[in-house]
Amino acid sequence: MVVEPLALVVSAGKNDPVYGDHPYHTKVPHRAIVPYILHYTQPGDVVLDGFCGSGMTGVAAQLCGDDATLESLGWRVSPTGEILTQGGDAVGAKGARRAVLADLSPLAGLLAYHHNSPVDPETLQEALSGVVAEVERKWGWTQTTLHAPTDQEVEQAVSTLGKLPKDPRRSADLPWAKIQFVVWSDVFRCSQCGGELVFFDVAVEQGTDRVRDRVSCPHCRASMRKRELRRIVESRWDTCLGRYHDQTRQLPVRINYEWQGKRFEKTPDAFDRGLWEWLERERPPFALPTDRMPEGRETRRNDVLGLTHVHHYYPPANLWLLGALAAAVRRLPVRLRQAALLVHSAANLYASRLRRFRAGKKGGGPLSGTLYVSSLNTPASALRTFERNAAVFVESAKVLCRLPGHACVSVQSSTLPIAPRNSIDYVFVDPPFGGNLMYSELNFLWEAWLGVHTDATHEAVENLPLGKSLADYQSLLTQCFQQFHEALKPGRWMTVVFHHSDRRVWRAVQTAIRDAGFAVRDVRTLDKRQDSFKQINNAGSVKHDLVISAIKLGKASRAGGTLPLEDVERIWEYVARRLESLTDDAASERERSDCLLYSRVIADCVRRGVEMPLSANDFYAELRTRFPDR
Repeated sequence: MVVEPLALVVSAGKNDPVYGDHPYHTKVPHRAIVPYILHYTQPGDVVLDGFCGSGMTGVAAQLCGDDATLESLGWRVSPTGEILTQGGDAVGAKGARRAVLADLSPLAGLLAYHHNSPVDPETLQEALSGVVAEVERKWGWTQTTLHAPTDQEVEQAVSTLGKLPKDPRRSADLPWAKIQFVVWSDVFRCSQCGGELVFFDVAVEQGTDRVRDRVSCPHCRASMRKRELRRIVESRWDTCLGRYHDQTRQLPVRINYEWQGKRFEKTPDAFDRGLWEWLERERPPFALPTDRMPEGRETRRNDVLGLTHVHHYYPPANLWLLGALAAAVRRLPVRLRQAALLVHSAANLYASRLRRFRAGKKGGGPLSGTLYVSSLNTPASALRTFERNAAVFVESAKVLCRLPGHACVSVQSSTLPIAPRNSIDYVFVDPPFGGNLMYSELNFLWEAWLGVHTDATHEAVENLPLGKSLADYQSLLTQCFQQFHEALKPGRWMTVVFHHSDRRVWRAVQTAIRDAGFAVRDVRTLDKRQDSFKQINNAGSVKHDLVISAIKLGKASRAGGTLPLEDVERIWEYVARRLESLTDDAASERERSDCLLYSRVIADCVRRGVEMPLSANDFYAELRTRFPDR
């Protein structure tokens, strides 16, 4: 039985097809989990992850016996079967482990099942290629345009619109091209003269595509910031709802397309506008999700724009194509259908209005962790995006086909029993980070296409719009940890990956771990080698996950009481000692960063079982005062 926590600082990148095949939130790379499973378990042991998300813990558990995975981590196997690091220290025994995985989200459950169940890459590639070919043949014309057309060619193309839904490309021999993405722009009204202005025309610099901080009204020449402009709301017939619906006005202003293997851009012409108007007016011949976006901070953030239902998040052509792709996917055999539904899901947000315009980028991408819709958005072709994601899923399947398939997946709340008492050898979890991400809300668009949604009643998050306070988050997290404690064998370990910038949330997590019957023995950093958008852009963010190693004590029970509050001066004494111990090499310079220093301080407090007195912003401000930048 393991008596000491893993004493390694683990670093693992995200450049891996299994990790990157689907843009699910806050995944821990499976290669970063492997060292923990090797250390705390033996081949054949059972690993539990009650917040499994995309199922990376299960992948890691099964790949502990995979030569290619171990070699990629720089390890070798000794003659006795021990896995050695490059330094020669024994880490654990080579051999696959089994996994029990649970998550509240149906999408996460499907994703975890797919990632932990082998699928033949060639069969998957053939099935996905067949879906693309079928949809291209029947509906590819919904995202076609003309390359450098003359006025006569535009007129000829417009004449084909009267024959829709017959493919216009078969009605006229014209320079047809494939649309890659379309730039859509909000239309505002000048707060000075009331004149209409297209945001793209007045805000985007020609040549650089940089978005200006201030715009000049083309009518009165007044200079103003975007927040001073007034949105234009118009009532449009909603075919899916069968009634008129108010939305802020948006126009397509630029088309990025491919013709003869090269990329070009153009302003939409009469054919493009006519085609989109027809698609918006007609009802597609397949089922589409039209759910009302539920109450929530993220799901209702775009009500002001008139994006109140799921189908409002997609431009007309992409709504048709996503519907056609979903219909084709559902005709596949079960295992291939599961994988193809996830390819559809991976393409979903990139084909929506969530995909932002970004200067110098080929269309940018959605803003992670939110359902924010920009005034300039660039929905990519649903068909082209599905095709690209299909290729990634096939590469991922080449790894998944090596798995023994020893995993059990459950869609449920972890406040309920997951496994029999004293049946689990190790727990590895990456729980929700307080109120940072509203998983059930962020998954709503994805799950709408699956036809099933998360029951957020027991979702362990802090969500004030839904009446969930920090105390509720702590209570739910404690209940989950108690279930893990009950399932875990005596004297076994739980690893918790967590980060947050708010000391109150850290106190909640520490208390939940303690009240569930665990004792923290060690805290280390986990470097994913790539920050999220919020970590990069939020001045008060924490950019390194902490890995908390806790051991099961006696029977789980609420300990009560509060954590002792750490003395502020002791914090700064720790920082001073740490800075004094650093040299002038590159590694030490990285250790001097404010975010990593904060992570080290948090780790020290959690390890000693005391409450951190400073949140990240307060720590960063005081750090600059006490220790000036060099």
